Amino acid sequence: KKEFKNLIKGQEGDIVFTKGGRIGTVGLLTNECTLSRDLIVLKTSTLPTEEREFLFIFFSSQPFKIWLQRTASLTAQPHLTLTLIKDLKVPSFSNLLIKNISKLYR
Repeated sequence: KKEFKNLIKGQEGDIVFTKGGRIGTVGLLTNECTLSRDLIVLKTSTLPTEEREFLFIFFSSQPFKIWLQRTASLTAQPHLTLTLIKDLKVPSFSNLLIKNISKLYR
């Protein structure tokens, strides 16, 4: 069995962020897959479907992308760090809003 240390496992329902390049591009995984370590994976697959769909929409919003870009490292090639995403504070939203946004997403 050969190990690939630069690959990670993503589950259906996980949210991924690009670390570099187009910083903060967000994706919602629709099936289990193997991913490059150039992505940051939020293990949202254990959340209820409505909550992970809502988070995907929230993370895809323009204000959130602007915030991510402002907090990226200021090097020749800006990138996101795992610490940034790990310490991310998501505001609380009502269950009704989460349900309605998820319904619109579908």
